[in-house]
Amino acid sequence: SGRPSLFVLDSLVNRSSEFNRLADIFDEAAIQTIGINPGIFGEAVFRRWYSCVLMVKAPANVVLVDSEKRIRGYYSIGSREEVDRLILELQILLSKY
Repeated sequence: SGRPSLFVLDSLVNRSSEFNRLADIFDEAAIQTIGINPGIFGEAVFRRWYSCVLMVKAPANVVLVDSEKRIRGYYSIGSREEVDRLILELQILLSKY
């Protein structure tokens, strides 16, 4: 796909008011959101994705990947400052591509 992807590693992120700010700012078609849930993939696969594929370290719970499949940032959603940083990065990515 030619759009940025958000890998959400915590099911509670989707319900947070800070995360909902993204939906208020960006068109649903502009960003692909992919939830990675240990209940779906199993704990072992989830941990491998979490630590090896996406190289995430706590407290990050969202990973931004650009349209060329490059990791652009790690974010701890729950913090207004982190969401502001994610919004800014998304605006930059969407204006470039």
